[in-house]
Amino acid sequence: MQLAGWNELLLPARLQIREVSGVRSQLSLVSRTEPDIEDLPAKCVQEAWTCASGLLKSHPCIVTLELSLETLGNCKDLLLGALKDNSSVKNLKISEYPKKLRKDISKVLASMRALEKIEIENAKPSLELQSAISTVLRTTVSLRVLRINGLEPLRSASVLLNALFANGTLNELSFNESLLSSLGAAHRRAFEEYLEKSVTLTTFEFFGGKPWSFNESIFSTVLYGLVRNKTIRRLNIIRVTLGCESNRLLTQLLETKKCLRCFKLNLSSPHFVPRCCNRPDEHSSWMLAAAKSKTLEEVTLDIDICGAPKWRLFLVALSSNTSSMKVHIEAFGDSRNAMVDVCREIRERRIHDRVSFSTQVQVQNIEVLQCKALSEVSMCLEVGRNIEQWPLFAGAASL
Repeated sequence: MQLAGWNELLLPARLQIREVSGVRSQLSLVSRTEPDIEDLPAKCVQEAWTCASGLLKSHPCIVTLELSLETLGNCKDLLLGALKDNSSVKNLKISEYPKKLRKDISKVLASMRALEKIEIENAKPSLELQSAISTVLRTTVSLRVLRINGLEPLRSASVLLNALFANGTLNELSFNESLLSSLGAAHRRAFEEYLEKSVTLTTFEFFGGKPWSFNESIFSTVLYGLVRNKTIRRLNIIRVTLGCESNRLLTQLLETKKCLRCFKLNLSSPHFVPRCCNRPDEHSSWMLAAAKSKTLEEVTLDIDICGAPKWRLFLVALSSNTSSMKVHIEAFGDSRNAMVDVCREIRERRIHDRVSFSTQVQVQNIEVLQCKALSEVSMCLEVGRNIEQWPLFAGAASL
């Protein structure tokens, strides 16, 4: 049966089979989130989940599973039976984790020994889930990617951390600052040592919290470990607040970490600078370190991370850098004025081949739209006039 036929059968369960991009003969089973899917009678939903369960049991080509468990309804036994001791699913992503399913799903998770990637989104604190992930970390020989930035920790997070310290298979780790905030100083120092001495991690992603609750001392602990790490090539730092110590450590990291190739950073509150940072160059030293790096290949920054003067310093330093570094600038907030300044500087420095930027802000400024560095743009007002001028938008590849 063709995929279209299977997907028609799976529709009542809000499921869909897709081909895995770039990989022949591998499929993914994913939850559908389109709001216009009609709710069908329970019998139809049961039949669809029976079909999905049969596919998971009999088709080893289904290697990726992305599920929103709130759509499971009363069919949990069908899914649990298909996943228990499953040896074909390698990539598992779970979101919307209802309380009534936590214990059962966690037991199944611990039995899936072929898993290479686990990603948890929007999960409330769960002792069972943390215990299951800890079991996988201690027993796995295959797990390479663990993304738990959506997992809210309990006080028992020490069990999860201890299992992480004992693991020797992970290449990629993504987690939230709150995982460490629930622990004492001893475990924080242990995590710093874990980052420093890890010989398997090549990708690390750190998510901070809200500006008013963000703990800079925890972030600094993480940076201390990263500065001395010798294997991480890709570093993403998301929703953080930079203070004096973290700014200093981040600058040191970018100046000295020769193995780092890709770096991304955005701030939870771009214009917040702690009172201790009185010198005007405090907040830009790490940016200059990134712009001058001879080993970085990709840098991604939020345009709201600083004002026009500091962007000018960054782009001037980049234009003098003889490396092949590519910089991508993302604009999510109300940053129209900053975009104009950045575009002018890119044009004056003639570095549009090294800098690109994308925006979801409604852009009407023709100077921005004609910038060769613009790679993606959002339009709402005066769309007709802008579409007529599309041939003039030299860089935009996506609308």
